Amino acid sequence: MASGIIKKPEPPIGRDYLSGMVRHSGSRGRGSFVEGLDTLYDTLMFLAELDFQELAPEGIPEHKRNAFFFTGYRYFTAALPSGRIAHTMVMALEQAQKAQHYIQKRAGLHGEELYLEVTGKDWSHTADQISLVVQKHPDGDFAATWYPGEFMAPLPESLPAAVADWKPHWPVKIIRGRTG
Repeated sequence: MASGIIKKPEPPIGRDYLSGMVRHSGSRGRGSFVEGLDTLYDTLMFLAELDFQELAPEGIPEHKRNAFFFTGYRYFTAALPSGRIAHTMVMALEQAQKAQHYIQKRAGLHGEELYLEVTGKDWSHTADQISLVVQKHPDGDFAATWYPGEFMAPLPESLPAAVADWKPHWPVKIIRGRTG
């Protein structure tokens, strides 16, 4: 595959799919979460109560639209309900640089990724919206993924070596460091 081409994500199936829908602070590898959603039932009830608005591709910034919108998927956002606290474990590169975080590059599960490591209690920042991706299917559409925070443009398969060539809208994962 040519450098810079984005691979279409493959959603999990069966038990992995259902367990992946539950995002909580103790779940490893799930990153972003909403406080108090620790079970599949709580998660499904929470998602069912949100007032989702479908995003039309033309309403999305071009750098996200061209890289993010895959055929066969629908994209939705909803405001986080009052009283809920959501944590997102990703931020735009520009935002991370303004906060003077040390950003590194590594091999991730889906190719190279940018990340920053934080320790202590301040290991995420809050989100005020929920994003939902629905995959179209002949037997009925289904939620492919959801998370607190805004849609982020995915990274290219291979990242440029020079930091100056990194794009300000690229996502940076926030990972919890070891605390000794």
